[in-house]
Amino acid sequence: MNSFIEGARQPLLSVWRRAFLFSGALLLT
Repeated sequence: MNSFIEGARQPLLSVWRRAFLFSGALLLT
């Protein structure tokens, strides 16, 4: 179960980081 959470958290973290960078780019422009 713990490994499932780790595997699910990895892509979710990358998506969250991408959304954060995208919002940061919108704020800069």
